[in-house]
Amino acid sequence: MPVNAFAEAEVQLHRAAQLISLTGINFVQHVPDDSHTTSVWDEHLVKLMGREFTLGEQPFHVGLHAVRFELQLIGGDDVVESLDLDGRTEEQVIEQWKKWFRNAGYEGEFVVSLHYDLPDSAMYRADQFTKPDNALLEKWMRRRSLANRSLSWLNSHLGLKSEVNIWPHHFDTGTYYELHHVDGEADRSMGAGLAVADTMISESYFYLYAWRKEGTVDYSEAPLLPGGHWITDGWEGAVLPISQIPENADSSVQEFYRAASDFLRARLRSL
Repeated sequence: MPVNAFAEAEVQLHRAAQLISLTGINFVQHVPDDSHTTSVWDEHLVKLMGREFTLGEQPFHVGLHAVRFELQLIGGDDVVESLDLDGRTEEQVIEQWKKWFRNAGYEGEFVVSLHYDLPDSAMYRADQFTKPDNALLEKWMRRRSLANRSLSWLNSHLGLKSEVNIWPHHFDTGTYYELHHVDGEADRSMGAGLAVADTMISESYFYLYAWRKEGTVDYSEAPLLPGGHWITDGWEGAVLPISQIPENADSSVQEFYRAASDFLRARLRSL
């Protein structure tokens, strides 16, 4: 199996998830942080599930069934419409997606353009969707489930509540904490998540970073981490590449987050 096979599989899921984002853009109430475009990974349903919206007093979600590589319109608990994505073009999928909402009673115009850019690569420009190999889908699902558990653990460790979402732009599973406010606006925060391979790290990785509105965060006394390492050149924060974690090793990710978050929160509190 090619080294980049997992990345190619993840691109297929990322491209398909844009239909969830478009659903949010068209039918979910917009919020400033753009979370109306996000989805969540439901490991029990094995689906990416978009935000709930209402048409004709009927609640709906749009979901992506990972195992079947199938886009679904879900009304209540029932799958109302479904579409096998394998071999279909983006244009064909969008046209079918429009028909679903027409059939549900929607008579307005559709926004079919995104307000962000996806990576400019041959994988993203491919004409058709291609269902990933089942083994790769299983690996992807395990990683996203690990991310859900790890970020839920971090919520508990920090004593804070924050949604765990998959963001359609970078396709990271992420969460965000506002730690301090001035005049009603956050001036110190932390973010954490599981990122896809990028130009910084060539494989999936867990991350945690701190932000302050004024000045910078001092990393000169950052502790050695039980796994992963600190980055302070350009992007600043802690990273834990997936290859350094035993498969589904919750404790390894938790210890990484414990050490990194304790240090960063203390640094932000000392300002």
